[in-house]
Amino acid sequence: MKRFVSMAVTLVLGASALVAQNAQVQIIHNAADPSVNVVDIYINGKRELDNVAFRTATEFLPIPANTDLSIAIAPGTSESVNDAVATFPVRLPEGRFVVVANGVRTPSQFAANPDPNAAPIAFNLFPLTDIRATASVSGNVDLLIFHGATDAPAVDVVAGTQRLRENISYGKSAEYLSLPAGEYVVGIAPTGADPIAQFEVDVRELGGAAAVVLASGFLNPAANQSGPAFGLFVALPSGGALVELPVFVPPVQLQLIHNAADPLVSEVDIYINGERRLDNFAFRTATSFLELPADTDVNVGIALRNSESVADVAVPLTINLPSGRYVAVANGVITPADFKANTDQDAESIGFEVYSLTNIRPSASTAGNVDFVVFHGATDAPKVDVLNGDDVLIPGLSYGRVSDYRSVPAASYNIGVAPAGAGAIARFTADLSNLTGQSIVVLASGFLSPAENQNGPAFGLLAVLPDGTSALLPPLSSSVSEVLALPNTVVMPNPTSAISRIAFTQPAASDVRVSIVDATGSVLSTQSLTNVAEGPQTIAVDTTPFASGMYTVQVTSGSYRATLPLAVVR
Repeated sequence: MKRFVSMAVTLVLGASALVAQNAQVQIIHNAADPSVNVVDIYINGKRELDNVAFRTATEFLPIPANTDLSIAIAPGTSESVNDAVATFPVRLPEGRFVVVANGVRTPSQFAANPDPNAAPIAFNLFPLTDIRATASVSGNVDLLIFHGATDAPAVDVVAGTQRLRENISYGKSAEYLSLPAGEYVVGIAPTGADPIAQFEVDVRELGGAAAVVLASGFLNPAANQSGPAFGLFVALPSGGALVELPVFVPPVQLQLIHNAADPLVSEVDIYINGERRLDNFAFRTATSFLELPADTDVNVGIALRNSESVADVAVPLTINLPSGRYVAVANGVITPADFKANTDQDAESIGFEVYSLTNIRPSASTAGNVDFVVFHGATDAPKVDVLNGDDVLIPGLSYGRVSDYRSVPAASYNIGVAPAGAGAIARFTADLSNLTGQSIVVLASGFLSPAENQNGPAFGLLAVLPDGTSALLPPLSSSVSEVLALPNTVVMPNPTSAISRIAFTQPAASDVRVSIVDATGSVLSTQSLTNVAEGPQTIAVDTTPFASGMYTVQVTSGSYRATLPLAVVR
């Protein structure tokens, strides 16, 4: 592109030569009409810019200030100013300007703009005044936002819950936005509504600079001669091709739950893309929600506890999920022939599997309620109904299946589990009174008949919160082998900065295991004691290696279990 060198005017007055005052002007081609994809620009009849492509900009060029100029836009194949498709009179004072070529040549052939306050969408030049040469605050980046999408309504610019700029109509610009040089996710939303698109804004390398951001292209290309699609683009002061801001793809939010009752995998190591993320991940524990890239192959490997590297992975998986919130449940048994079969013809195979639960809610759908889904993860259990008292809350749930969400007031409930159409075989207390506004996952867990399943853990209902806290619902009554709360279990002191003691009453002589689990579900320490005698017991736990935060103490003794919170302070 040529510069406006020929436009500099020298006035000769006697023996003195004075240079006329100039305006500094950057021209941006942002007209998405395919018929003007490439243009020539004529000033006062002379071609000054040749083959200016859509979504490119000049550097800041000097043109005479306070002077009447005629700027003509012609197709890139033009031979003279006579080929111009539009001509505009321009007179600029001294100063710094951006002129945006925008719009469409024949508005009737394009989608109308729905905003009554929008500028006409016909091809035009839009001058932006008071353009900054540098940022107004040292270390910041100043961004001027121009709405150049002819078929888009008035929009807000949002970051998270904050509306940075509001109600920008087509053909208008907002006040400068000054941001510390950094990385941001910025959304474009119809005024007062949720974002229709989000973009990554990385201005870490632009500290001290000022630039123009343009909404560009068509929201609906099909209704606009298949023209270029909507996006956000940055025009740098140095000119050249506009920099496209990448569309932000929200990460996958994934919670992992270990609900596989096979004693062989009572604890496992989890690898993600070759890195060990969870060490000795115990049965009936869960992570908080982890972030993984969306629409990307992620290699997940499950290895037996105390594995040495990803080479020890026994169950390799590749997951590729769109943006959203999911729960992945590890369930089933490694060798189905060694366990009791499931007789429900609608049940999934009881072989070890990772089940993906989709459309997981981050919170309750109704204020004051608790939302929950139920996953049937008991390999030897038939199709079941979940009861609220004697009323059927969830009918006919087969092994390996998940229910629809239920939303109930935050209160205490008598939850029953019954073979479909029969009476309850187990009842549990579900005290949801302290979970107002939360969304949880409830899992049928363990074996109805441990004796026929390698003496694995007995049946229970496991509740998992979004932060990874997991606990068995206390049983009221059961006609199957019960998972019981370990009596009189307390942690003292709590909070602690060093040694805590877990006190409990041992119902009968058995092995005892005490684990400390962090918020991600990682088992940080485990003590295994053999043949602990019946009666009151105390086990010391050293928390000095742990950082300040919330942890979970898990105590298992035969068919008894306790899960308690533990706070560590430094």
